[in-house]
This record gives sequence, C-alpha cells and structure tokens, in this order.
Amino acid sequence: SRMNRGIIMVAIHRLHPSTSSPDAPHFSWREPSTWKYLWLTVDPHYDEGDGFHTRSGARCEKGGYRKSNQDRCYVDATRGLYFVVDGMGGAAGGSEASQVLLETLPAELEQRLDGGPQDPVELQDAVQAAFRAARRRMVEMTRRHPEFRNMGATVALAIVAGDMLHVTHVGDARVYLERRNELQRLTTDETFVQMLVEAGICTEEEARTNPKRHFILNWVGPEGLISPPQLKAIPLRSGDHVMVCTDGLSATLTDDKLLEAIHTESHPQAVADALVLRALRD
Repeated sequence: SRMNRGIIMVAIHRLHPSTSSPDAPHFSWREPSTWKYLWLTVDPHYDEGDGFHTRSGARCEKGGYRKSNQDRCYVDATRGLYFVVDGMGGAAGGSEASQVLLETLPAELEQRLDGGPQDPVELQDAVQAAFRAARRRMVEMTRRHPEFRNMGATVALAIVAGDMLHVTHVGDARVYLERRNELQRLTTDETFVQMLVEAGICTEEEARTNPKRHFILNWVGPEGLISPPQLKAIPLRSGDHVMVCTDGLSATLTDDKLLEAIHTESHPQAVADALVLRALRD
C-alpha cells in the first residue's frame, strides 16, 4: 500500500516491590539519511516499588507511494512520553513539519515529565503550550522558506504518568487501548468523514473508502491548530496495551487485524513489526 506507517506499542504490567529494578531504560534509534526507515526501540522500563513495568516498541516505515517517509516516532520510557507524527504528504514541508514536532514537543515537556503522577490541568496547559511552540517554529520557518507555507502534520500522543494514561491528538493520528481482548479508540478523528459518521450520514465501514477520507480538519502548521489538543485521562490496569499510530496503519487494518497481532505476538516490538508488515501487504 502507498501510505507511510508509524506505530508505537506500549505494554503495561504491575510490578510487586520485590521484582522492581533500578535499571534505567535504554533508548536507541537509527536515522538513515534518506529517512526511508525510522526505528526506535526501548528496553523494559521498571518503576521503583509498586509501580508499572512498561515495555514498548516502535516502527516507522515508508509506503510505496511517497519518496520519503514523513512519519516520525518518539519514545522516552523514563518520562513516559510516546508520540507519532505524520507529515501532510500533499503539502510541501511535510517532513520538515514532522521534524519540528519531533524536536519541539520533547524539549518543551522534558522538564515537566518524570514518569510520576501529574496534575491533569497543569499537564493539559503544558501540552498545549508545547504544541503552540511547535506551531510558532513552523511560522518562523515559512518566513525563511515561503514554499513551506502549507506545511503541516497530524499527531497522536500518549503520556504514562504514575497509574494514569493521558492521551491527545491533532488530526487523524490515533491512540488505542487494548484491555481484556477489547480494542477501544481513545481519540476521535478530526476529519470530514468523521463528521459524516457522527451525523449518521455514513457508517464507519463506509468512511474507510470514502473519497474524502483524507480531508483533515485540524493539523499542526502555520495555518493549522484550529482546535488546541485536549487531554483525556484513563486509569491504567496491568495487562493493558496502548497503541499510538498514524493513519497509514489505522486506515489500512481493521480493528480485528489489530487485535489479532496484539494477541499473536508477545513483545510490543514484535507487534509493531507485524502490524507494519501486514499493512504494507494489504
């Protein structure tokens, strides 16, 4: 299939005090010069005491249509920050917009996040400020490069803070929660076809093939961020799986296929690999 795909999988497990480990997570990534592939892998992250043990894996791969991969993935298990970015492929500067978000969001949030509990209101303010900072950088970039005036990107972001999951998004990138064999979408697409679904004009299945399914109503860019991202807080449970992905994955694979991969593979990295490879085949 033609679209880029970016996915992060996070598995949540409860630790007993006797099994906790002080070992810090190891974060590594490989960045080929062509951006054809972007890989991030994170070793298990152990919280001290009676906390959560999270394991995560990520994969970002170019589809068969684009010459470059405009998706980006970011994983920081220490701070509990996970997000994917999808550069708007039809606009000049999609890769640049993705890179701005990849650099700006962590820089703006790193002083705020430590993996522990967060005040929801203060965290909401911090996340919105980080997105505004990214947009300001894009505005400044277009002053130097007018050809990027239509640049933009969609984002899905998840923060694990103590025993809470905080999620937000802009556009059609998504966050899913798998719990006890049920898959729940935690975000609502900001797209034209989602408006049709909510109005009862078409079904979810019809929306998947609607010719206007790629019409985005909100994005991060010089002319975007019409609606600021709103955080949603969900209590975590041991055994939960969190998936953060771009539309290149969710638009290709049905919920049944997503669940099948989660249940078939044991490690989040294996799930991410399996889903991207399956999406490339479909």
